[in-house]
Amino acid sequence: MVDAIQTCGGQKTADSRRFRTGGGILWSILKVRDPNAYKEIMKKGKEFEKQFKQANLKQEQLQNKEASFFGENGRRDYSQFFRCFAVARTC
Repeated sequence: MVDAIQTCGGQKTADSRRFRTGGGILWSILKVRDPNAYKEIMKKGKEFEKQFKQANLKQEQLQNKEASFFGENGRRDYSQFFRCFAVARTC
């Protein structure tokens, strides 16, 4: 079906500035013919992407902790450690 649409001149996007890709045509057909299936696919896709966003966020936090332990020249920066140690001893 997608090939037939593309052969007949394609399908323009909503703003009519460019033509849809084959995948875009397929998604628009699915959205019109079975909106519930389209919504379910989009919902599952968002859940799937959330897993990667959460993993990336955890990775960034770990990298930030490592970066704060090392100074700009790549050597270990113990000043933060000693400040935390000094605060802990006073409590």
